[in-house]
This record gives sequence, C-alpha cells and structure tokens, in this order.
Amino acid sequence: MSEKRVVSQDDLWRVINTGSRDAILAAYPNSSVMEVLACALRGAIIPSKGHELFVADYAGIEVRV
Repeated sequence: MSEKRVVSQDDLWRVINTGSRDAILAAYPNSSVMEVLACALRGAIIPSKGHELFVADYAGIEVRV
C-alpha cells in the first residue's frame, strides 16, 4: 500500500469484511481500495507444508526481452 507500513492481516480483513468502501478508505486513507485488496490477497497466499513460494516481479519485462 502507498504508505509502506506494516499492516496486520487480521485488521486488514476485518475492515474489508465490513463491505464498506468508506470504511476501507477511512482505515487506509493514503491507499485506493484496489491497493488494500491487493495487499490482503498477497498476504493470503501461503505455500503448503513442505513447499516454497517464489516471488518474481515482472514489471518492465517487455523492455528487457
């Protein structure tokens, strides 16, 4: 999210579960609703036991290929 602060996943989901756009924007005023949702989804993806999750950033890859 824009403010680059550590956000508790529990707090994040609690606000999202209200279903209120206004509640999301009030809790995270420097972020868009889409940024908040993306952050929540990113934190929800975890590997199963015995597996690893690799992350790659493909931003600008078309410039390099």
